[in-house]
Amino acid sequence: MIHGNGFIGRLLKSQLGPEATEGVEVYCRGVSNTYRAQQSDFERDLSELEAALKTAKHPIVYISSSDLSYKGGALSKYLTHKKQCEEIVLEATDAFILRVPQVLGNLKSRYSLINYLIEAIKNRKSFELYSKRKRFPTRPAEFTNAIVKIILKCKIQGVMSRVYDASPMYGMYARDIVSMIEQRYGLLGAYVEIEDSCSSERDNSVNLWQWISELRQPDYCYNALECYLDEYDRSFPLDR
Repeated sequence: MIHGNGFIGRLLKSQLGPEATEGVEVYCRGVSNTYRAQQSDFERDLSELEAALKTAKHPIVYISSSDLSYKGGALSKYLTHKKQCEEIVLEATDAFILRVPQVLGNLKSRYSLINYLIEAIKNRKSFELYSKRKRFPTRPAEFTNAIVKIILKCKIQGVMSRVYDASPMYGMYARDIVSMIEQRYGLLGAYVEIEDSCSSERDNSVNLWQWISELRQPDYCYNALECYLDEYDRSFPLDR
């Protein structure tokens, strides 16, 4: 069973048949439009998660953010909320967490990082760039594979951990993402570069790259982003 009808929920429902999630509940509901989210939205989200955990008939896999797998650095209001959600999940006896990076493919979202950067550069709008932060663009295929791996682990004995991470082994700095977009369109981004102290040291969550070979490829994120930019161009060609 899959909870949620946002991009992640729709993606999983389109890729996984009912038999794939039999005996496990994947919870991908939650606050998505974080730029407009109010405190009431976060509170409602917590209440709905608590209710789902209480009424679950099977183990639950809660979809969280890979940004929480890195030690240090200030948490945004959104990540603080996701951390609170994780704490609630870990209080349950039969629930697991899968932290995911940005899954590419949501062409319609104005607020997903890659789309936001593309449109800001194409329309010559100024933006702030946390240049030293690493990002992990991930293809839908590997994300779906990660979900399947976790579901299988929930169904068998000897689960290694309650917190897993589906981000690739090698990410790319935000500045490199901007450079790829700039080169694609022959435009320079009008950004203010901000350096922060976000650590590259991961916590003790279990990385799924040990079971998904594609996620161990050094150029994985670059290739995934290149393919997504091709797809974005076909959908929204630049009016030169």
